[in-house]
Amino acid sequence: MLFVSFVLGGLLFAQEVKMSFGLAGGFSPVWLKYESSSLKWERTDNTASVGVFFDATYVQLSVRYAFTVAKSKATATSGGITLESEGEVQANWLDIQALGKYPFKVMENIQAFPLVGIEYLYALSRKEESVTFPEDSLKYLRDWYLLVGAGVDIGLAKNIYIRPSVLYGINLTAKDENVPSSITASGSTLKVNLAFGYTL
Repeated sequence: MLFVSFVLGGLLFAQEVKMSFGLAGGFSPVWLKYESSSLKWERTDNTASVGVFFDATYVQLSVRYAFTVAKSKATATSGGITLESEGEVQANWLDIQALGKYPFKVMENIQAFPLVGIEYLYALSRKEESVTFPEDSLKYLRDWYLLVGAGVDIGLAKNIYIRPSVLYGINLTAKDENVPSSITASGSTLKVNLAFGYTL
């Protein structure tokens, strides 16, 4: 059994580990939904992010600064009546990601890879219209996400590449301790990213 595990491990991680780093940016809507027997409420924040990443062939780590870039939208449905609203929101987060990946060659200078990992969105501030969220309420906006997706490395020069990627995230901590037990909470996000990397 140990021998089989050793062989499988060798096959899975047969590629040479190469280090690279670079700059990354992206756009992502962030959805949050609360539901009860009589009410459904949904909110969408549209965010952009910029930051840096480090890659070691099978692992990608990144830290970004994320911020809202458009009006947030909210929808409330109760008794068959739906109300929609838009509002100015100024919010920002620290976005920390750790992703596993397995690259395979598609053609010369192009590699594709699946991605899976976790993300922590640490809320730094939030202001809706003229209301600023106090520091003690920001903890309810700090969430863990499970991320799955895929990316492609496209070589531009000997050590330079671009990396488009798409990730879907499921909020693992959407329901906070201040949400009543009669209400269910869920959240998700879709991340469209573009990075520029340099291989050491």
